[in-house]
Amino acid sequence: MTIQRAIKKGRLSADRDEQGAYRIDPAELHRVFPKDARSKPEQGKSNKASQEPSQSESLLRREIEIRDEKLDLIEKERRREREQLETTIEDLRKRLDTEAAERQRLTLLITDQREKEERQIAEETSQKKRGLFGWKKG
Repeated sequence: MTIQRAIKKGRLSADRDEQGAYRIDPAELHRVFPKDARSKPEQGKSNKASQEPSQSESLLRREIEIRDEKLDLIEKERRREREQLETTIEDLRKRLDTEAAERQRLTLLITDQREKEERQIAEETSQKKRGLFGWKKG
């Protein structure tokens, strides 16, 4: 009954198996009921122990604080990396836009040169047909 009360109050952690029986880790049992305290504790000591946080509780609280600090650090690092990635993406997009504009400008230059070349060839051909003084050969 003492163990069941401790489980119900949350002082002792236990799992239930498929049949519904409690499964208690021996270390947990020794933590709550140490070997040297096998005799029934006095009423005053019991109340005093329940009011003050036990050493394991303070250790658990400290461990939780440490994990919270680690989580905060991880979150800050994640935010910093995300900002770096967003900056890199923005830079790459600008570069792509610049490259596309440059490619378009060069394409226009190439197109213009071809048209000029074709006009020059056409003019030269028509001048050859006209003769020396620009009159048409006939």
